[in-house]
Amino acid sequence: AAAAAAAATTTTTTTTRKRRSSSSRQGSSSSWMLLSLVSQLSMFYCRKINALTVTTFNMLAPVHRSMDAANTRESEHAKWWKPRAECIGNYIAEELASSDIILLQEWWFRDEFVDLFDSLTSHLFHRVSEQRPSGIMATTTPPTVASDMITKINNQSLLRMPQQPSSPPPLMREDGMAVLVKKNGNLEFVESTKVLTGPSRIGQLVHCRDRNTKRDILIGNTHLSFPGHSDASINDRRQAHEMQLVSKALANFKSTEANNNRLELIGGDFNSNSRGLAAKRLESRNFVNCASASAEQALSSWGGQINLGVTHRTHRGEDVSVDHIFVRVPGEQASASSATSSSLSASSKSSSSPVVSSSALRLGYLDMQGTRVVECHRGELQLDGNSVISDHRPVTATLACAPSSRRLRGNGGFGILGENDGRDSKNGETGGVFVKDAPDMRGLVHQPLDPLEPPSYMGMSMKSDSKKGM
Repeated sequence: AAAAAAAATTTTTTTTRKRRSSSSRQGSSSSWMLLSLVSQLSMFYCRKINALTVTTFNMLAPVHRSMDAANTRESEHAKWWKPRAECIGNYIAEELASSDIILLQEWWFRDEFVDLFDSLTSHLFHRVSEQRPSGIMATTTPPTVASDMITKINNQSLLRMPQQPSSPPPLMREDGMAVLVKKNGNLEFVESTKVLTGPSRIGQLVHCRDRNTKRDILIGNTHLSFPGHSDASINDRRQAHEMQLVSKALANFKSTEANNNRLELIGGDFNSNSRGLAAKRLESRNFVNCASASAEQALSSWGGQINLGVTHRTHRGEDVSVDHIFVRVPGEQASASSATSSSLSASSKSSSSPVVSSSALRLGYLDMQGTRVVECHRGELQLDGNSVISDHRPVTATLACAPSSRRLRGNGGFGILGENDGRDSKNGETGGVFVKDAPDMRGLVHQPLDPLEPPSYMGMSMKSDSKKGM
């Protein structure tokens, strides 16, 4: 009897374990199915909103990577730099292939590296690169009598003075910047140039155009000075000055489109965090930090990660967050810093070009047509060890670039405009963006642009109807 009882207990325990294991597998399978569904919905949503994906990534040029205590550089031996170069190219081609634009800092101009990189990525991306000067002017070769000082005219030798060179070209460093534009993506490349931000520093300016809407996209690729001075204020002011030169050059960049509709992006390695003077200088010009806007959305609605975390490990061993992406629509935000929700409503009635409120900007809403920050995240790369790809992690931001069918309407949030709903546009309500010919989703509560504004239902306000018509 005891043996039978023990056998029954064992059978019961085994059955219970099998049930738990089966339940666990079912739960795990359900979780994966849910994650897959969310991923598919996210991809579908990004396609529907004409999403633009931007990535910034400092590659760690081999000329800057020290391999030993004697400061021997990785670039000195192909057996050192070539394996990592292959890893960088494969990583970009596989992990960053969904990006429409990739801003690369510390691009290496050695021919062998360029050929290897292009062989791994050129089927996906069009590359444009800009080399930075060394800060040292090239010396001119002294004139020789045979070639420079004697000119023969009618077989007569005449002595002439050597011509003074106007300005000798500067010597160039081995690294610089590059921008990758996806070949079958949303953008077409137009041109690239550079602006000098210091004796040996540059900013890269790239002009692209949206294939669908023909909207001009202006991109600033930056790599600010390392804060090597003992006085932190000097480091801040130098970085802020470099950033100001890039932002002004971008603002003065002539495009075929009116300034109030083009999209401006500035991203790269700032060598300072989001509280640094360089970031504040951009925010004073109404640029929005994509990571901050994504965090504001997480705090005000569904929750989630609000900090990118470490994006760079310095040669000093410091873990810092210094890689950023900023964005703005300059025409829509000319007075955004001083606008409020109430003045937004008033200006929309008196002007055909209303400004975006400061609270909307904090949430990443860049204009009144639906251009906004969708999300921002950091890539996962190890930052230590011999097998590192780079000492930086990529940062990627997704933006919703509204097509021409979008227009202003609503009461402070995103909603849907049906086929026959044009009559509601007479209410004078502002702050929402509605999409024509979209499915009717009335009855769903949506988050207002202004977090201080009460929520409302799509197509109807929860405020008292007695105020309508006033």
